[in-house]
Amino acid sequence: PEKMWTYRATFPELRSAERAILALASHDSFPVAIELMDPRCVAMVENSPMAVGLPKDSFLIVTEIDGPAVLVNARAEEVAALLRTAGATGVEWSDDETQRKKLWKARKVAGGLMGQISPDFLVQDAVIPKSALADLLQLVYDEADAAGLPAVNVFHAGDGNLHPNFLFDSRRPGDLEKVEASSKRLMQRVVAVGGTLSGEHGIGNDKTAYMPLVFGADTLRLQLAVPRVFNPRHQLNPLKVFASRSFAQSGSRGASQPAAHATHAAHAEKIPLRETTPLFTAFLDAVDGVICLPATATAAELEPLRTAHALRFPLLLDVQASLREQVAASGFAPASSRFGPFCDNILGMNWRLPSGQVVRIGERVVKSTTGYDLLRFLLNSQGAFGEPLDYVLRLRPECGLTGHFLLRGRFDDQTQAASRLLSTCWMHWFDSVDLLLPAGGQDSVLRIALNCPSVEWPVYEDHVRRLAADQRLSLETSIAPTPQGDVPDRWDGCPDFAFKTTPKRVLSLARELAAEPGLRCVALCYNGVVHGYFTQRDSGGGRTDAATRVSALTARHAAALCESGGDWQSRHVPRSTTQPLERDWLEILTREFSRT
Repeated sequence: PEKMWTYRATFPELRSAERAILALASHDSFPVAIELMDPRCVAMVENSPMAVGLPKDSFLIVTEIDGPAVLVNARAEEVAALLRTAGATGVEWSDDETQRKKLWKARKVAGGLMGQISPDFLVQDAVIPKSALADLLQLVYDEADAAGLPAVNVFHAGDGNLHPNFLFDSRRPGDLEKVEASSKRLMQRVVAVGGTLSGEHGIGNDKTAYMPLVFGADTLRLQLAVPRVFNPRHQLNPLKVFASRSFAQSGSRGASQPAAHATHAAHAEKIPLRETTPLFTAFLDAVDGVICLPATATAAELEPLRTAHALRFPLLLDVQASLREQVAASGFAPASSRFGPFCDNILGMNWRLPSGQVVRIGERVVKSTTGYDLLRFLLNSQGAFGEPLDYVLRLRPECGLTGHFLLRGRFDDQTQAASRLLSTCWMHWFDSVDLLLPAGGQDSVLRIALNCPSVEWPVYEDHVRRLAADQRLSLETSIAPTPQGDVPDRWDGCPDFAFKTTPKRVLSLARELAAEPGLRCVALCYNGVVHGYFTQRDSGGGRTDAATRVSALTARHAAALCESGGDWQSRHVPRSTTQPLERDWLEILTREFSRT
């Protein structure tokens, strides 16, 4: 980023700090960090040689915004005002590197100080809906106080990732048991409010016993299918993830068998294993910006739900096709340049297996490392292991105004303009940077899409206007009242195929493909993806055989795509498995996912 502003704000009580967290998380400046320290953590810092002069009885928020200087400078006072309005008793902020490090200091030293004041500590890693923040923090305090053990909280409040630290002395009889009992009750409450066991650190010795809180026997069986394929003797990370599996040497050299182990056995016995994992039900969490709706839903069905809460789902490809059809057509959308591919924006699913059984995959929170990532695997399986029935989508704040900049001129000049834009931090603030190539490859258009507060539109427009002038391109602008305005039907929609290559090669590949008869392309410049659309009609007035055309194109390009680490996808033709080893793996997984 060209510019960064760091803020440190103190709050007299949790409710005002919580208000600030929620306001920051939905703010147009899209903060890159929202960290919270509770009074016990602040007091720990202030009672150490690392003290920075904070009131010991306050909650502390450290937050940061970054981006192009002209944008973040205009937002700097607004963010400070937001913190004051929420109830901050003190707000400091700076764009000076030395001062910024000082503002971060209290947060940075907290972990090391815990190691100095306690022989042992257990840091948890739960993720919760942000609306449950006060409830869960109070539980941590109640558990710690009842056990007579200190607990401090310092965590990533912006994404609901809690890190309560239970301080104890494992040499003192009963301390470890108290901490583990408190952890169990905390995890039970986390799951009850819609959270999950881990957002960053994964499932190891501490949390294997808690997996049945999240997964029933049905989903655990699917989870176990992964090591059954790649790690059948459980030699990799033994004793981790699944409490019922460990690596045990047999009598013969190099052979091993799965075996049960005793780690957390007492806890495991007290958490009964359900037969099925509870499915997702329809909901809309306006605080976290998360919604569950059928995979058959269209933009029209999503529209009233998201507008009621000033939210949007920017990855729509088609205003008429269902969400399931769009995901089947491509893993990317134009706005993937800013918000990531579909698999980063679909958090969970109700999934129907080939046997007809429906299982829940993924979570409703924005980050999870609870078990294996079956969600991405199934999303990209092209129907080989069943189909989605419902999606849990991550929505984004609606900033107020949606529009396009259309830059016309020579292809080489457009390529240079796209390269310049994507080499600066401005690329993070545009929804998309795409090159539109009509059939024949002539008269291409560089399209830059934007969603921003109306007061900021002139800032963006000025930047793009100067870029266009420097590259000798003409500029047209258009503004639409809703995000659906950035899905022009004549260009986007569900592509007939998607080729994933490198960002450096994407424009030349798109131009090469657009030279094909009856084929127009959209190049997603940042992601290195080409969406292809067949336009040529056969003598009967319908589309030519799309499957035949996709097969011919992939036969020519698949090898080059794979060599560069890319891939391809089509709603008309499933990807074929060419490696014998992959076929063996898929046969094993097919058997597992087809069991009743």
